[in-house]
Amino acid sequence: MPDVQIHYNGENGDSTAVALYVDGQLKAIGPPAEVQSTAIRMFGYRQIYSSQFLLGQETYAGAAKTLSELKSYLETKNAAEAEALRAEAAELIRRADELQGRA
Repeated sequence: MPDVQIHYNGENGDSTAVALYVDGQLKAIGPPAEVQSTAIRMFGYRQIYSSQFLLGQETYAGAAKTLSELKSYLETKNAAEAEALRAEAAELIRRADELQGRA
């Protein structure tokens, strides 16, 4: 595994610039979030910006314990949303037909 280091110019997490070194060579420099994201991508990690892993809750305790649990939650949530949209679409079609005198 390569030697990966991120050097921060400030103390206690208040850095304005950081440098990413891989095996002693500078690979990226810039704002902390940008450089950290670069490091994460370099090693095949995916970053997903979504609160869906909390399974509709607002506490860490409610987080999905596995990706399978997250997938199941999303499938159920998406199916319910799709059904609600279909019902809404049917009602809109019924109202449109009514307005055109087709009902």
